[in-house]
Amino acid sequence: MYQSDYILRLIEQVGTAFRRQLAAIREHRPEDALEASDEAVAAALGAPAVLAYQLTVEGLVGMLRPGGTLDVERVVLLAEVLEARSKALDAAGRRDEAGDMLRRAGALRIAATVEAGEERVAEVRAAVLAAAERVPDDAVVTPPDAPPDALASEGDGL
Repeated sequence: MYQSDYILRLIEQVGTAFRRQLAAIREHRPEDALEASDEAVAAALGAPAVLAYQLTVEGLVGMLRPGGTLDVERVVLLAEVLEARSKALDAAGRRDEAGDMLRRAGALRIAATVEAGEERVAEVRAAVLAAAERVPDDAVVTPPDAPPDALASEGDGL
């Protein structure tokens, strides 16, 4: 129960920005997705987002290992946010940066898997994605110039 509550608290902290990020990707608004991803990364990391983009993967993992134990839930959440950011970067034509974000997300998942096992990472990932979907739509801030149905899914898997 503790782990589930912890994941839900993390999602509450990160969820609105992550949901906006996913909605902007679905709606083909990469710049809005990148802005939302900066917010989501900062919330997931508990530090400025730029650290997640500039630190080595080892440095990033070290930041997420307070007291010597990897915070698997936070690592998996950050990996999801970085993977979504890679899609936004790709849509914005920033292919090299997109590849870097995708590699970072993969490296974070590997670190979590080494620490907690594949089954645990899959469980946390499923909980993160399910919890992100439960963030109320009214918590998602739609840009003023977006059409009224801007949050409608186009069914592309995100």
